[in-house]
Amino acid sequence: ILAAGLNIDVRNWIYAQIIIFIISNLFFLSINLPIFFSLLLSGVFGFGLGHVYLNSTRARKAKAFAEELPDTLTIISGSLKSGLNFAQALESVAREGDGEVALQFRRVLAEVQLGRLITDSLLDVAERMDSTDFRWTISALAIQREVGGNLSEILATTAETIRGRAEIRREIKSLSAEGRMSAYVLVALPFFMMLYLRVTKPEYLTIMFT
Repeated sequence: ILAAGLNIDVRNWIYAQIIIFIISNLFFLSINLPIFFSLLLSGVFGFGLGHVYLNSTRARKAKAFAEELPDTLTIISGSLKSGLNFAQALESVAREGDGEVALQFRRVLAEVQLGRLITDSLLDVAERMDSTDFRWTISALAIQREVGGNLSEILATTAETIRGRAEIRREIKSLSAEGRMSAYVLVALPFFMMLYLRVTKPEYLTIMFT
């Protein structure tokens, strides 16, 4: 829920899923659906769709974060060249930006003000956004702190590498889109067809339950 950015308590989210499950189950029973399929479909609507919604919301935020990350690293690199240190550059991006990266960086700065190490907070961001690219960026920062080097150039090079990887991912996703959509349709089709036949032509399904 935190990764999806939903402003709701975990307990309330579970209660909402249970309520949807009960209402769905009562509806399916009211149309004379067998109890096994009623429970199955109610579970899909009550818990499955909630899980899908959380994952899709998290994926959308993670996608926005990944798209903004290279440009953000370029801005930080430029800020370092202008004389700011890394913490100041991070604060500048968090204060002036309005995207997902800026939102996550504002959370990082709030945690740092409470006494947490900045690297630990950044690693949490990488975990929430499930961003391998950002994990590599944090590793580059850690290595630079240990062995030295030009952090501005490191971040600029990292940004270019991330852009190249993102371009390859977009190409792969476009090539596999048709296959993924076919899989979604094939998985969902039997459930919806069974529900449709149960409502319109229940005699067609009688042999399955007698």
